Amino acid sequence: MNQATLHWTSDKGFTLDLDSTEEDVTVRFMAVTVPADGTDRLREEPVALYSMDMLFNTHVDVGHAPGQLHTATVMLDGDHIVLGADLEDAETGQQRSWSVRLPVVVPANAPASCGFVAEEPAEDDLDWEDDGDFEMPADMPAMPSAPSAGGAATATAAGGGGDAGMEALLRSLMKSGPPEPASGDFDEPDDAALAALEQEEHDDDDGEDAGDDSGISSALLAALLGGGADDEEDDSPGDDIEHAVNFLQILVNREGLALEPGFTVKDLAAGAAPILMSQAPAERMASQLSNWLLSQDSVEELYIDDESLESLLEQW
Repeated sequence: MNQATLHWTSDKGFTLDLDSTEEDVTVRFMAVTVPADGTDRLREEPVALYSMDMLFNTHVDVGHAPGQLHTATVMLDGDHIVLGADLEDAETGQQRSWSVRLPVVVPANAPASCGFVAEEPAEDDLDWEDDGDFEMPADMPAMPSAPSAGGAATATAAGGGGDAGMEALLRSLMKSGPPEPASGDFDEPDDAALAALEQEEHDDDDGEDAGDDSGISSALLAALLGGGADDEEDDSPGDDIEHAVNFLQILVNREGLALEPGFTVKDLAAGAAPILMSQAPAERMASQLSNWLLSQDSVEELYIDDESLESLLEQW
């Protein structure tokens, strides 16, 4: 369906919703800022749209493959709006000029001139921070955790007693789940865990340097036993990455996201985390995430539409 609607509010100025399919190009605008002070300006000459706004609030397909808008202008021509753009085919990297002329609905309250013009958002000014915690809904499947800061697995070769002790202790403590907040009680580590830890202490006494940090620190042990960690560590960057891994894995499991061979959701987590942890409304967050995913080389295809993605984000 080819249609366009121009909106006006005194605090945001002009915004444009647009849905167009012309030849092999499909373009959708969702509340894209139009930096003009009135309809007179829009009728005089093409008005260039903000690049950051197009990045987050537009969706482009070129020949049924993801595309990208590099530049775009709009202009009123009678009761139509003319959109001109430079498009890039994400698969081939080729760029081309493209334009479309659509019927447009212009609001009756739109000023002819001297209206509010929204400023272009700067990337550094975008608010990606979020102090809130996101909890996994009860009906969501459990997802694998993100890798540790060191990125190394706990499996060890012969002679790795320290790592073996840590793994055994972790397995023992995790069998019964996390400790109850109201009680300091927890299940004691089993014999295998204690034996591994005793071997680790024996190895330490036989010649390891006092400054070696390969063993389990008291702070880590305290955290494993349910105490000793500072509250402010709960919102660490590692937690944001883990949330992103979990959410992206849900998309993969539900066949809403397909990755190129050799890639996993962990390759996307660092870039997706700021969007998922932002305080943006679910509709805007869905648009930002879908556009960002479609621009990644590791993404083969995004099958979930923005409305379904918005619904999933609201549950998340």
